Amino acid sequence: MDKRSDLSTDQEDYLFDTPIEREFKPSQKRIVSVSGYKPVEPTLPPYKYRKKRKGPWNKVLVATITVSIFFAGAIAFSSYAGIISFSAKPFVESNLFAGDDSVEKDAYIIDRTEDLFVADSIAGASNTSHLVAHKWEQGLLLEQTWTISEIPGYEASEEGEAPKEIKRSIQIIPLLSGDFLAVSQEEGILKGIDMTGAIVWSKGPEEWGVSGDRVLRKWTSLARSENGRVAAFTEGIESVVWWSNLQRPFEEHPLPEEGSAIILGVTANNEFIRWHESGFGFEIVNKYGDMVKEIATDTTYYTPIAIQPLLQKRLLAATLEGLVYVVGTEGQIEREVGKLPLERGIIQALAVDLEGYIFLGTERELIVWSSRGKEVYAMPFENSVASLAFLEKGKLLVGDRKGQVHVFTAKEPQSL
Repeated sequence: MDKRSDLSTDQEDYLFDTPIEREFKPSQKRIVSVSGYKPVEPTLPPYKYRKKRKGPWNKVLVATITVSIFFAGAIAFSSYAGIISFSAKPFVESNLFAGDDSVEKDAYIIDRTEDLFVADSIAGASNTSHLVAHKWEQGLLLEQTWTISEIPGYEASEEGEAPKEIKRSIQIIPLLSGDFLAVSQEEGILKGIDMTGAIVWSKGPEEWGVSGDRVLRKWTSLARSENGRVAAFTEGIESVVWWSNLQRPFEEHPLPEEGSAIILGVTANNEFIRWHESGFGFEIVNKYGDMVKEIATDTTYYTPIAIQPLLQKRLLAATLEGLVYVVGTEGQIEREVGKLPLERGIIQALAVDLEGYIFLGTERELIVWSSRGKEVYAMPFENSVASLAFLEKGKLLVGDRKGQVHVFTAKEPQSL
């Protein structure tokens, strides 16, 4: 018998294979099969997990959370709807634009556009009770003048006619951050203005589109909602850009169909107040163009040219004929406040202050009414009023048509 026949297969491999051929490969595994064994059966029953019973405490916890959420929601809704007021000053709802002459002259009339009033830091400010209240019967005092746009010269005129100065109509509105946005309407330029009146940045007309026909996008107007957000509108590319600070906008989207309709303002729900398609009255639509509310009339008597949002979803409107009236929450004409004679000019801007004083701007005058429509002060304004807005401590911003913004305060009564 051959001696090698007594060797196992592994031994043969070891004797005759070279080290290179026996080099270990991870993929090579030895399979060992074992038979003749029975599986081991468990001798103990399976463990049963039992939940700790906290039935009574769970019910109490759920009930407490449910009641807390219900009360918090009820309080929030009541505050939003005006049922509950957290103002430190007395809330006189019945006196708002009331025609009752028995109302005391010094009574606080709080139901006004708190979005137009800002404190030293207006971010998140919703209570205007700490703001300074003013009486405007003594007149207006010019505090500062900001130059927003330089006038390059005069328009070309026909032979024999005097040259006309180029207009630069400035609309300025405060932001939640305490800064401002301003639009130079003839130039189509949007500018960021800081608290001192300095220009931080400027966005001029810009071309949009790919190769071929390109569209020139211009900035046309601004509007401020009840929640403090400012909408900047463009033409060429009909869109709206929402701002709350100068750093960057937080939303931009195209205007709904019929975007060419004149937009008069915006609501707290980011809806648009614009002329009615019939030309009579106006309507409120969402960003998709769906009708939210309609204020339609049979004539142009109530068709507004300027609108100012008030608290509790009401509106103050001014017409081409000089009528100033209030629109209620259901879209009804609530009350006619007063009418400015046409010989004094067309109302071009409208604003309301903390105490309910109504400010009207025309081509020649700056006029102040009481909340009942009685004129309490007027002053000539040579540069023509383009916009009106309020900021902290009752200061009034007046944008003119010569590229400037004038900052006014109320004159203090003279001591005897």
